Amino acid sequence: MKTAKRWPIELYNSEEEAASGEGAIADIDGSVYDSIEEAESYFPEGGVFAFNDAEGIRVAWAACHEG
Repeated sequence: MKTAKRWPIELYNSEEEAASGEGAIADIDGSVYDSIEEAESYFPEGGVFAFNDAEGIRVAWAACHEG
């Protein structure tokens, strides 16, 4: 049985660092995650990145990736 390929989510230290690395942020997931592993479990296809903020880890989409 083949296992599904998992795409790691890039984790940045802040929203500003994420934007400088990924470009303009189009949208941010409303959930807050305790770990990058938890965030990855909700976004196994990839196409997103994450950053730390005061509440925890947030997942976001880059404007150039929005479809």
